[in-house]
Amino acid sequence: MKNKYFLLITLLTLLFSCSDFLEEASKDQIIPETVKDYSEFIFGEVYDKQNNTSGLHTYLDIISDDCKDFRHTTNGLLSSDERLGGWGYWTWQQDPEMPWEGVLKNDLAWGHYYHQILMGNIVLDALDRLNVEGTEAEKRYLEAECHLIRAYAYFMLVNLYGEPYDPATAGEAMGVPVNELASAQNKNFTRSSVEDVYKVIWREIDAAFVALKASPGDGSIFRWNYKAACLFASRVALHTCQWDDVITYAGEVIALAPDLWNLEAKDNHADLSKSRFICRDNPEIIFSFGYYSVPYFASGAVGCFQISDDLRSLYVDGDLRYVSATTTARSTGAFVRLQGSSSSGLKTLPFKSAIVTTTNLYGFAFRAAEAYLNRAEAYANLPGKSSDAIRDLNTLRENRFTAAAFTPLDGNSGDPLQLVKEERRRELCFEQLRWFDLRRWDRPRIVHTFQPERAAGSTVYTYVLEQNDPAYTLPAPNTVISLDPFMGNLPRPEREQQ
Repeated sequence: MKNKYFLLITLLTLLFSCSDFLEEASKDQIIPETVKDYSEFIFGEVYDKQNNTSGLHTYLDIISDDCKDFRHTTNGLLSSDERLGGWGYWTWQQDPEMPWEGVLKNDLAWGHYYHQILMGNIVLDALDRLNVEGTEAEKRYLEAECHLIRAYAYFMLVNLYGEPYDPATAGEAMGVPVNELASAQNKNFTRSSVEDVYKVIWREIDAAFVALKASPGDGSIFRWNYKAACLFASRVALHTCQWDDVITYAGEVIALAPDLWNLEAKDNHADLSKSRFICRDNPEIIFSFGYYSVPYFASGAVGCFQISDDLRSLYVDGDLRYVSATTTARSTGAFVRLQGSSSSGLKTLPFKSAIVTTTNLYGFAFRAAEAYLNRAEAYANLPGKSSDAIRDLNTLRENRFTAAAFTPLDGNSGDPLQLVKEERRRELCFEQLRWFDLRRWDRPRIVHTFQPERAAGSTVYTYVLEQNDPAYTLPAPNTVISLDPFMGNLPRPEREQQ
């Protein structure tokens, strides 16, 4: 299957570089001719690769304030100390790809998302120029998929490697390159501004909605669909402070998919694949887009990263998203819980997704809960809409607490925007969204400690990410800079240990 897709990519690249290719192609070569062919191509090169990659931006949660250093008190540095590979990101080094051991740990996200963009370019160009067989509805759905694939890829790229969005400075702020080519070419690209990248993202979203009117494509949660497009649009609008658009798009999601999983009512599962929150039985899932293991949270490791004290403090008694004992190992409610053993040490770790050996289909997902949170944040930023924000928060919280512990928020509960921020942190933890939230809010000062030697009493080092630190923007990977030294990065300060 991989050879087939490699051949397809090679042929498609040639196809869009030479107008006579079809006449010259050998009869025994695989040439896509139908919408189904191109759909399978997209599945293999986008969706399936998302499932089978060795791990994309697994560092996103450990660079935030949601984690702290954990090491089991044992002499020496054993191979099961997963912290060492993430040290460069954990401590916000100038070159975060360089781990403690000094062997480069490649950041795969840049290449992955630009590959997706190229695949989308190729298929959209084919649909535009070639007589591809298929119904109009099939063509329009595939077209919508490609637009959304490209939009999401640019969104991830600009939030990883571009400066944080600020309406006042976005026109000059450093973004990422925009690739409009439908073939692989030896060409150097320049970075577009953050504003221009977001214009491209909105262009793609708008084009997707036009195509989806002809074919909504809601048959599977494993491919882009109308509800997922609306939720993604609400996320982009949130990042660009377009509050009315957030309310519109998130409201559409809630109208079509209002269900939230009541954690108290849901029975526990004996099947491990169903015991996690993000699983096939979860009615909140709108789009499940892949799974990969995050080694930094390995429950059997003697060194890893666990949840931070301030995140843990946000969960109160009766909140079923947090479990502080190992006796509820099959709990469908727990987002984080105590894990480990006497040999590796007990630590509080993420428990949302099924392990990769069980299923690779329910790891990361767009969920209806985010629509409530996005809309609540938009309401909290608009005059006179605080009660609407509180209402959306209560709808979510009622499904997360035991009935006995649930107390509705009201106008005396605190600042609505702060309440939204805290609820986002509780609800969306370890779904690789916290770092993006910190970037678009106030980019706070974060302190991380690191104790490389696990012996009791060994030295503890402290590293500080200052408020508005340039390291809130990741550098383009070393492999990119080696090929194009003029790509440029923001200067990152040297991060000294204290």
